Amino acid sequence: DVIYVCGGSATHLLKKMLKVNFPDLLKVFLKNDGVYVGVSAGSYVCTLDLDKGLGILPCHIKVHSQRGSLPGMIDFKKYSLIRLTDFQAIVVEDSRCNIIE
Repeated sequence: DVIYVCGGSATHLLKKMLKVNFPDLLKVFLKNDGVYVGVSAGSYVCTLDLDKGLGILPCHIKVHSQRGSLPGMIDFKKYSLIRLTDFQAIVVEDSRCNIIE
């Protein structure tokens, strides 16, 4: 029901994800009501910040920020950069994206 991806090296994580065809599997999982929770690098790989990233989040993020973006649903038309503290994560469920603490 939930995929939880935590931190480390975002480039290493993405390389391993691409090697096992994770992006295509994740798309199917999300279309079938799956939930993705990304923390640190787990969030970073979903954004526009890495070449060949998962492309789930149409924004840039800054992880480990002292002041994070407000919790709740993310309006990507309003924000192109999401800041996450060490106590926040982005949850993607269907087409909804939320910041949680």
